[in-house]
Amino acid sequence: MLAEAFHAEGNQVVITGCCKHLLDETTIMNPGMKAVILNVEDNNAIVSVAERLKLNHPDLNVVIHNAGIMRVERTRITNAQW
Repeated sequence: MLAEAFHAEGNQVVITGCCKHLLDETTIMNPGMKAVILNVEDNNAIVSVAERLKLNHPDLNVVIHNAGIMRVERTRITNAQW
């Protein structure tokens, strides 16, 4: 994961996501990494989290959006499936 690679290089990393248990798993495996719950479908939440990050992490200088994990999906449809 990109966040873990940056964290391993000594950077302060704050991850966001909507699944607390996944955020917790990641921060437990990467002591010192921070996590914030964020639902990107909620515009008010985006504004709120952005303000909180600016307040709590004034030295933040890089933001990477959509750095999630892509899961393999079956995308090929055969004639038998029609």
